[in-house]
Amino acid sequence: MRFGLHGLGIGSGSRPEIIDATARQAERRGFGTLWCGEHVVMVDDSSSTYPYSDDGRIAVPATADWLDPFTCLTYAAAVTSTIHLATGVVLLPEHNPVIT
Repeated sequence: MRFGLHGLGIGSGSRPEIIDATARQAERRGFGTLWCGEHVVMVDDSSSTYPYSDDGRIAVPATADWLDPFTCLTYAAAVTSTIHLATGVVLLPEHNPVIT
């Protein structure tokens, strides 16, 4: 079984030095994949309960930075050589198809 790590490109994980350190360490420690997600809009205060946390609130604040997943993973690819890279979410219609 190979484990993946998701968490690049969000909040403090959007800083270059964090992407670099996380990608290098994940590869060094044998993780199989490194993931990055994407969201364009986050909600300040939701009227519904977030089902994946004990308190019902999403852990990522609406003000958190989110990098473009392709930019983030390109940076991670530049500092690694064997770990597989993937997107957790890509809002494909919002990207230029030629660039994608």
